[in-house]
Amino acid sequence: MKQCIVLLDNGNTRLKVGFYLPDTTTRNDSVFTIDNQNMEGLVKWFDSHNVRPESAIGVNVADNERKNSIANWLRVKYGVNTTWIKSTKGILNITNSYANHESLGSDRWISMVGLPLHKKDKKPVLLASFGTATTIDTLIPNSTGWQYLGGLIIPGITIMGTSLAQNTAHLPEAHGNITDFPDNTHTAISTGIVSAQAGAVLRQWWKITEKHNTEPTLFCSGGALAIVNDELLQQLERAQQLMGYKTTRPKYLRSPVLDGLARIAANNLHQKLT
Repeated sequence: MKQCIVLLDNGNTRLKVGFYLPDTTTRNDSVFTIDNQNMEGLVKWFDSHNVRPESAIGVNVADNERKNSIANWLRVKYGVNTTWIKSTKGILNITNSYANHESLGSDRWISMVGLPLHKKDKKPVLLASFGTATTIDTLIPNSTGWQYLGGLIIPGITIMGTSLAQNTAHLPEAHGNITDFPDNTHTAISTGIVSAQAGAVLRQWWKITEKHNTEPTLFCSGGALAIVNDELLQQLERAQQLMGYKTTRPKYLRSPVLDGLARIAANNLHQKLT
């Protein structure tokens, strides 16, 4: 079996797992997703790829109990230690402009570290991730590589809907269609939520376009993307037409956090980021 470095993205609702092969300096594109506490499925997954963990690196935005249980399982099952990566002032060719870098979610930061893997030009980058929360982050080129400017955090689609139902009298958890002029409460709520998500992305798109006189490359990720995707495409196309740009679709990234972790593993930097 080949030795691998396990890559862990422990989010609020799911754990995503990938791996990097030091011997061949490559990352396998497969991603194993765990929606519950059952880690045993990982054994068959590793075996199916003929790999065995030699170490593990990851980011954690969930509670410490879940983080520790993952690390303990890997230690007992494979005898490996897990290094949890935190946000830093800079790494590789990326500078962190967050006012307090330690307060930046490590998942957002490591996603920025991975974005250069997908870039062939030096245009600004916008990453919209639709998960439990929706985050919209900006990366721009500078003289030494890239600069992370910061971004937005808004409630995710599910949280928006649940919040309305729980905190507003007579409003249900909506499951309506998305229409231009909603004529019922379910549709009004569903359309409002999706419009707010797409609108936040377009706000940042306009800010970058106005400041840098060019449109950013838009990347999207996250399990809730499918819900907002059609509205986002429509609004983006209209913005591009207004500016005279060629119509381009966002690029989907399956696991930007794992991309960043793989880049760190490839440069053998994870021991310096704890």
